[in-house]
Amino acid sequence: MRSLVWLVFGLFFIWGGATSLNDVLIPKLKGLFALSYAEVMLTQFASSWPIFWSRSPQAMLVSRVGYVRGLVAGLALMAFGALLFWPASGSGSYWPFLEALFILASGITILQVASNPLITTLGDPAGASSRLTLAQAFNSLGTTIWPYIGAQMILGTAIPVDQAALSPSELAAHRAAETAIISQIYVAIAIVLILVALVFSSRRSQLTTEKPDKVGLLDTLSLLRQRRIAFGASALFIYVGAEVAIGSLLVSYLEQSDTFGLTAQSAGERLSLYWGGAIVGRFAGAWLLKRVVPGKLLAIAALCAGTLVLISMATSGPLAGWSIIAVGLFNSIMFPTIFSLAVEGQGNKTPEASGLLCMAIVGGASCRSSPEAWPTRSVSPPPSLSRSPVTRSSQRSADRPQSLWRLKMRSLFVPTGLGIGLLAAVPAFAQAGPAETADTTDRVQPAEPAVPAAASDAPQTLSGEWGGLRTRMRDEGVDLSASYVSETAWNASGGERERVRETGQFALGVTLDFEKLVGLAGGTFKATITYRRGKDLGAAAGLGVLQQVQEVYGRGQTWRLTQFWYQQSFLDGHADIKLGRLTQGEDFAAFSCQLQNLSFCGSPPGNLAGDYWYNWPISQWGARLRVRSDRFYAMAGAYEVNPRNLEKDFSIGHFHGATGMLVPIEVGYTPRRGRSGLPGAYRVGGWYNTADADDVARRIDPDQRPVTGLDPLRRDGRYGVYAQFQQQLTGAARERASGPQTTTGLVAFLNVTQADRRTTVTDNQVAAGLFYTGLIPGRPHDDIAFAVARANVNGRAVIGLVPGEPKPDAEYAAELSYTLRRFAGVTLRPNLQYVMVPGGYDAANDVVVVGLKASLAL
Repeated sequence: MRSLVWLVFGLFFIWGGATSLNDVLIPKLKGLFALSYAEVMLTQFASSWPIFWSRSPQAMLVSRVGYVRGLVAGLALMAFGALLFWPASGSGSYWPFLEALFILASGITILQVASNPLITTLGDPAGASSRLTLAQAFNSLGTTIWPYIGAQMILGTAIPVDQAALSPSELAAHRAAETAIISQIYVAIAIVLILVALVFSSRRSQLTTEKPDKVGLLDTLSLLRQRRIAFGASALFIYVGAEVAIGSLLVSYLEQSDTFGLTAQSAGERLSLYWGGAIVGRFAGAWLLKRVVPGKLLAIAALCAGTLVLISMATSGPLAGWSIIAVGLFNSIMFPTIFSLAVEGQGNKTPEASGLLCMAIVGGASCRSSPEAWPTRSVSPPPSLSRSPVTRSSQRSADRPQSLWRLKMRSLFVPTGLGIGLLAAVPAFAQAGPAETADTTDRVQPAEPAVPAAASDAPQTLSGEWGGLRTRMRDEGVDLSASYVSETAWNASGGERERVRETGQFALGVTLDFEKLVGLAGGTFKATITYRRGKDLGAAAGLGVLQQVQEVYGRGQTWRLTQFWYQQSFLDGHADIKLGRLTQGEDFAAFSCQLQNLSFCGSPPGNLAGDYWYNWPISQWGARLRVRSDRFYAMAGAYEVNPRNLEKDFSIGHFHGATGMLVPIEVGYTPRRGRSGLPGAYRVGGWYNTADADDVARRIDPDQRPVTGLDPLRRDGRYGVYAQFQQQLTGAARERASGPQTTTGLVAFLNVTQADRRTTVTDNQVAAGLFYTGLIPGRPHDDIAFAVARANVNGRAVIGLVPGEPKPDAEYAAELSYTLRRFAGVTLRPNLQYVMVPGGYDAANDVVVVGLKASLAL
């Protein structure tokens, strides 16, 4: 059985490499035959269309002859298609290459129909996703190695000539010479394929498996009535079009001056990194899928891939190039996971189900090859492919700006649908995994409520400008503020009992501009007092969630001195220092609080390490230094770690009881994109806490057994890292004294945080979402938001629980919110929250919360 598995792994390697060579052929054939992007993408169309039209017949073939003879037939057909490259190279025409690719792809189709379901049956059904992912890792190994070698041999040997200066006979001779290496490579591939077919044929006695049922076409199509098959096909349709569209256009994309500006050969070599990411992801995925519920891991990977695409769309230069290359890492587990989840339980109908699922790969053909998607030039019939290169060159120059624009957007917009499509399909066949552990650490870490957007720089308040007094005070350097944030929540589903609870926060503040007051340029003082009140729905209804559904609740329902600091800028505003009573979250990993779930509110490190990283309204003694240029900045801070700051009393500050010092650092980039100067913010940072802490799992015991009754092992220091990306993608923005503000359009964000696994129970959080302002006509200041998040329970923290007790894994949260701004100073945000696997316990009922967040500026 094991030798059989490795033989099938070898097939995945072979067809992955053969398929990925198309990405190297595209730039070669484009330059050699002076093709448009629409025409050259027929290369991918020829490879993909057999996947659609022949899937059902080939599934029937496998049903009739069995998996082994199906594999041999597929290898033989591939070999025949590869041999056809020999006469194609001597034809001097593009069309024979398409014919050879079409036949080669038909053979690959048979291999896919037979191999994918076969590998899922070779072993324990529970490990099918992991086994198929590992097989796909070998597929990715082929897609990484073969393009690199192909780039060296096919693109690296190109002889640059001016085709317009060649006579017809010289041009034909040049094309024959340039395509000779292609024919040699594919003839060598054909020889290998024949040898592999002979090996499978000789060892077919070892490959006896249950013969699939023989069914007709209508019986096969009837499988689409099953939700797993229908959703799986839909997800694969989107995914394949996205993945291969990137791979197909990546070489040309990386050649562009607004990304890397590479040569064709260098860009082809860089293509291997895209497929190399798939290798890493699939080998890692094979391990992870044994420990993480496949549907959940699939949703996370889709979210990360979609976010990277948005980053590449919104940026330029190396960041745009590397972010699109990195998509390969997260694409890696998608096909095998979707496939194995969809065919689960199909039994003898697995080949037909496999055929239907693989037909969805036509999504790739549609996305990559639709003529309407490329520059407005007709796709010429075969005879016109030999038109004068002078005519083609002049027409291509006229089309070049539009071609490059459509090329970039084509290679990016298609994968954007990837995350959306997969996230929509995952719930249809996500599996319930083993229950894992619970976390009872303090996670209450709300952050400062967001100030409602205003049409002018002057604050929009219910009480107005006090007959002009407020304006005069502000002009003199004194700005007073008062606000109340209320959050009401009702658990429509989930929890131990149904409840409705409201909680809120008052904030009173003063800001002094010392330049206006006393002539001290760059000096600012700020003081804020807060009072929290109300009830927590999570406790009242027994929701058992890791992240609160009312972010403004917690840290003691009491009065606090939340801000009491002085900030001084110098070096013409290129540096500033802040010191006093500070909250780390207002400077480091800063994030707004427009949504109601804590997963999307405030500085994310405080949601994981809330026992020493204090967000709003807790403050501590500290200092922060920042230096900045026009678009870049770096900053570092030092904050007292004092548990007494958590006491429920009003105090200027505690001068005893400190246990250590928290040192965060952060670097950031704040670009402006496009003609409209759309703002973005890209931050990475980390922190180190010098205070000692208990290890979450290990005890002082020679054998280090988790449960001994002894005192916890003490650890020196605690730490973590984070990354935040936020970019406005469409619409318009304007500058304010506090920074740019979106007036209309779409904004995307991604927050990723990882805390020290030795001492943190909830050790990882990922959140991403979209905000759109001005979506509804006549409501230009309203916005709609949607966000998703995952909070992970540290696996080290649960190993000491009583055997047999449920153990938590990870919690997933989503929130849909609409912001209504009808009156000055009043912001209403009705929202709907969905918490899946609350507390990380698979056995817990999912929670649905209907909420209303209201902000009043007084």
